[in-house]
Amino acid sequence: MKNSEFMYWVGALGGYLSAVSHLNDCADERHGFFASEIDLSNSEIDTAVKSRLNCEDVNLEKIESYSESIRLFASMIKNNIFRNFLLGEKLSDKNKENIIREQLQWHIEDYITMLETSAGFDPESWIVKLPPGMNLESMLFRFKEYSLIVGFSHRKT
Repeated sequence: MKNSEFMYWVGALGGYLSAVSHLNDCADERHGFFASEIDLSNSEIDTAVKSRLNCEDVNLEKIESYSESIRLFASMIKNNIFRNFLLGEKLSDKNKENIIREQLQWHIEDYITMLETSAGFDPESWIVKLPPGMNLESMLFRFKEYSLIVGFSHRKT
């Protein structure tokens, strides 16, 4: 995979997550969903993640199978992007609401699939554990020399 191709998909996912986070925002609560490339060329994975998240108390939990990482990532998406979706209001047509929710999740998962396809192999992946109260749930994917961290944060304003 070329660096430009990797950066394109990371940037596209980051933009999409940012847009989706706005669907969850309301007057007293803001959300920050992101995707960002992490440069691992000069440091260990944990050091690079700590630097990128600006937090020293980070633990990485290795996920042994890619299928398990996809299952965990799907759960992470569901737990976060629908948290306050459309201000928690129900659309008049339940089927439309389900279609919107499924479409948003599918698009986010598809960016990871595009990165995997571009790389030509399944990435290594980790759940990123932060101390309680940090209100950030994230996952790290490593595609050989390229790494991506995806995070979902919530904070009261």
